[in-house]
Amino acid sequence: MLMHEIDLPTGFMRARQGFSEYVETNYGANPYITDPHDMVDSNLSGIWLPKHFDTIEEVVEEYQRLQDLAKGQQGKDAQDLQARVEADLVRARMFTGEEVDFYEYSEKTVGFIPVLAPIEQIDQLYGRLGDLTFVHKGFRIESDPDRFREEYRLTDSKQINRRLGTGIHLSRMALGRRLDHLPEPVEFALQCLPDAPFSAHLETTKHGRFTAGFNTSPARGWTAARTLLTAFHENGGHAIHAGLTQEEIDKGNINLALGLTNMTSPETAYAEVIASAAELLAVEATGTEEARLALEIQLVLEELKNAVFNNANIRINLGHPEKEVVDEAAQYLPLMDRETVRSDILSGLHHPIPRANTSTYYAARELIRPLMAIKDQDVLNGSLNILYRGFFSRGETEAIITRALEDCASSANS
Repeated sequence: MLMHEIDLPTGFMRARQGFSEYVETNYGANPYITDPHDMVDSNLSGIWLPKHFDTIEEVVEEYQRLQDLAKGQQGKDAQDLQARVEADLVRARMFTGEEVDFYEYSEKTVGFIPVLAPIEQIDQLYGRLGDLTFVHKGFRIESDPDRFREEYRLTDSKQINRRLGTGIHLSRMALGRRLDHLPEPVEFALQCLPDAPFSAHLETTKHGRFTAGFNTSPARGWTAARTLLTAFHENGGHAIHAGLTQEEIDKGNINLALGLTNMTSPETAYAEVIASAAELLAVEATGTEEARLALEIQLVLEELKNAVFNNANIRINLGHPEKEVVDEAAQYLPLMDRETVRSDILSGLHHPIPRANTSTYYAARELIRPLMAIKDQDVLNGSLNILYRGFFSRGETEAIITRALEDCASSANS
């Protein structure tokens, strides 16, 4: 048994790293962000011992061996490793050309089966968005999206740079008031890259050095509220979570192998839960009613977009007609032209990463919302201190939130 406990983590690390090098060699690399096919997003353990693979069939065989090895092993680390082995195996099967059922692919990669957002919820968000822009600026966004762009969009890269820098600082301050301890800060590069296909990124090099940045190009559609929200998401959520998890790995509280993360594995879906929690703390950084209202508009915009694309990704992968899916989504997305909506939806049909994680953003907000609404700040902070240190399955996360809600109910009744 001891040999299995040692061999499974080591075998997994070597397989995931080797799979990453295999796809990078065979599919090329993106000059701006982690390669979209790359199997390693962050290496929080700092160890790099890749197994060499000549063919994708060898990758599949190795993960099947690890799958057999994981059966029957007990404990949280073993269960987490087994989930990651399953995630990589189903991804490898797709590389062979196998058509994997959408629900199986989702459950094995991100750890849950996506569900449709109720149309009533989407209609409510859409109406709320129009109401908020009317209260704030005197017009409804769905009637005049061009005016929204004129009123809210930032056009100066230097201004975007300053606001993002402020947002990074404010997010660290906000989390510092909630968490018992903060890790060393991650340095975000602030660069204007008009042709780069990203607004923000955070990952590590193969050997564990953090590399992160924001694209300050006005072409990315920045608003003042979006700079704040994105800083809380990336720094207050992902960077602080990664830093605290890395500390737990260094202390020996989390297995080294679990520090190896990728974009189509349960740990990434969990990381979005943390980032969503951080976003909901951004209101603490708004000093005026004007700023609070602008932030609420941005939050509703993001929630609406995530719910709409969640439903579109499910439907397109279940075989619904393309025109029907695109038309339904586009009517709720006034700031996006139809062709962009179509392109984004179809990426979830053809690309392994959006196919897996498009639904994680909607699911994360729905999961974390009850916790962030807790009035008892001691209970909330206690739960955040648990959630920020490591990775938890969906069931474990639900259990932590349920305990917090029960603690609040008990306090209220005592």
